[in-house]
Amino acid sequence: MRFFIYITFFIISSNGYTQSQSDYFYVKKANCELRLSPLGKNEVQFKGHIKKLLSKKGYTVKDFIENKRVLPGEDYIEFKISKSDDFWKKCISLFKYKTSEFNKPSIKDKIKYMHQTTRSLPRITPSGNERCTRSIKDLLVHLPQCIKN
Repeated sequence: MRFFIYITFFIISSNGYTQSQSDYFYVKKANCELRLSPLGKNEVQFKGHIKKLLSKKGYTVKDFIENKRVLPGEDYIEFKISKSDDFWKKCISLFKYKTSEFNKPSIKDKIKYMHQTTRSLPRITPSGNERCTRSIKDLLVHLPQCIKN
């Protein structure tokens, strides 16, 4: 019985909080604002999920200014989500974190972070929405935490 109590105590005490790698890797900015580029028909249903995950990382997410404008030097993100034509649709997600050089997003803008993932599991529904939510979470794992100065 004592042995069981010691083992239980050891297991409970060893599961304390340990910092993950994302806690060590952070960005300090005056304001942690990001502009979210206009989303296509595949991405619109995931907008709330994207904003929630980015707010957990310390970012304040705002939509683009009217006429798809962004201020020079401002950070913005682009999401592209596509699904395959199979019965069990794979979800292919692309995320780009950019800094604008002009009033409108362009190809010449500096890319700070870019990542792409493909999710084919879990196969709960043929539509694949649960695969896309997990794919978005996979994309944002390596995005650094934002801390205001």
